[in-house]
Amino acid sequence: MFQENVFCFTPKGSVIKLPKDATAIDFAYAVHTKIGNSAVGCEINGNKSELQTILRNGDRVNIITSKNNSPSLHWIPTTKTGKARAAIRRYWHDKGEQKEEKTKKYNTTLWMSLPDKPGQLGDISSLIGSHKLNISSLEMVGKNPNYINFKFKLIIRNLKNFTNFIAELKQKSIKFKIIRHEEKRNAFTQKILKYFKKN
Repeated sequence: MFQENVFCFTPKGSVIKLPKDATAIDFAYAVHTKIGNSAVGCEINGNKSELQTILRNGDRVNIITSKNNSPSLHWIPTTKTGKARAAIRRYWHDKGEQKEEKTKKYNTTLWMSLPDKPGQLGDISSLIGSHKLNISSLEMVGKNPNYINFKFKLIIRNLKNFTNFIAELKQKSIKFKIIRHEEKRNAFTQKILKYFKKN
């Protein structure tokens, strides 16, 4: 059992148990995920060493960190612990999600008149999804014997997808109107109403 593990020490003397052939990267993540994610180098027994250096029993390891550093995906093949590999993957997965969130979004409202027949609303919702648009809210705004009017609030991440969706609505001869900046317009209307109430 002892031959399959190595026991290393932090600068303060805490013992870190690692599998055989573990590297300083594994050591850094064993101490704390933040240490691993910000590691830029290490000292082993007082000597500067590479993070990929394989550790031996009794090594005293000091991890050098930098706030501006990110873990490298190239570290994964040299690590021996699942914790280190999972933390590196999670870091880049989270970075990817943050990048997506920062991608510019466009909001628009679409007024649409649909035939009063079963399945029409479902068909349009599927069509919106097939063009990679998101519905943030849906409201029924009127009805006559043959048609029901809806107001779709859409989140658009790609204007080309929205353009293709509009082209398909035209092909299907669906009555629609694009209402931009509706919230700002409503806010303006509310201000006018408040003004008249005061006077």
